[in-house]
Formats: sequence, C-alpha cells, structure tokens
Amino acid sequence: MRTNHETRLPWVVRYRSLVWRLRRLPAILLAFVAAFTVLGQVGGLRGADPPGAEVLVAKHDLPAGALLDSADLTAVTVPSSIALDLSLIDDLSLVAGHRLAVGLSEGSPVIESALRGPAVADQLPAGSVAVTVTVADPASTAAVSPGDRVNVLASSDQPGAQVLAHGALVLPWPPEDPPTGALLLATTSAEALALAGANSAMVSVVVVPHANPGD
Repeated sequence: MRTNHETRLPWVVRYRSLVWRLRRLPAILLAFVAAFTVLGQVGGLRGADPPGAEVLVAKHDLPAGALLDSADLTAVTVPSSIALDLSLIDDLSLVAGHRLAVGLSEGSPVIESALRGPAVADQLPAGSVAVTVTVADPASTAAVSPGDRVNVLASSDQPGAQVLAHGALVLPWPPEDPPTGALLLATTSAEALALAGANSAMVSVVVVPHANPGD
C-alpha cells in the first residue's frame, strides 16, 4: 500500500521540474533569438550583392574609327572592384567625340586604351592637308609648339632661300611616339607637294606671327 508521501512525490517532482523549465524559458528564448539574429546577419551577408559601379559599354557593334556619342553607349552595373581594376569608364563626357582605336562588340566595356586622340583630319582647317616635314636641325623643333604658324624654307646653292610653305599651322602629333626632328603641318595641297619633294637636309622653319603668316 502506497503512503501519501509516496503518492505526492511524483507531483512534487513534476511541479519542480515545471518551475525549473519556466524559469529557463526566457534564457532559452533569448538564446534562440540571438541564434536567429546571427544566422540572419550571416545569411544577409552571404546573399548581399557586392557594391556596384556603373560603367559604359557598347550598345551595339562599333567598328574601329567610329566617332562615339550617347547613342552608341549604355550604362551597366558591375562590381566596383572590377571597374577599378580594369579602369572602366563611367563618364560619357570622357569619351563622347572620341574615335575608337579598335572595334567593340555589343556589350564590351569602354576602356581608355580603346580610344584614340583626336584624328589629324579633324584638326585640319578647311582646305588644308596634313604633311610631315623633317628639318635639317632636329633640335630646332623644340622651339615650335602645336598651334604655332611657321614658314618652311629650303636653302640651295643659290643665294637666299625658297619659301615652300607660308604660315603652315603646326599640328599636335598623335600620342604614339612622335618622330624626332619632324613637324606635322597643315598646308595647302600645292605646298604639300613642294614639301614632299624637298631635301630634308636643306629644310628649316621660321615661326611667324598668326596675324601675318605670310611675312
């Protein structure tokens, strides 16, 4: 036969067990909340896209020599690290009006090395042609700058010098290794023919004022 103490004991144990569990519940819930918070943050970090940067790409196939404008380019977003590592261009004003040195297929990014400087033909005054002139004294070209006007002279065995070109405009060389002792000039077609037949050992240039190029 069971005593009262023996009958009540399981209920006491159960009660104490329940109280212990209720006391532990806030801690357990707090632990779960903390765990879900950490997991959520880790999941968010894993699922978050890396910082992006907008760069310019070809909207359609572009051949070498194409003159770029806004109709040829569109912006897409790429990871910032890629844009930085490859020096991709994001500013339309940096490329508009420039010509491509190489062709670009649709979707190809625009990079600085794909561009070329202003074409020589784009810098010529109306009615002019571009001609290269090599002078007798290469060091003399150091005193001449793009935008200057020069008279090109050819000496001979006879007294005096022949003027082969009057007030020729000095053009900037393309950026790829300009030759030493030579000038790129804008002249008339007739002057270009005369310069082409001149002996470079006899040729010199004289800088003249813009207001009086023929003096």
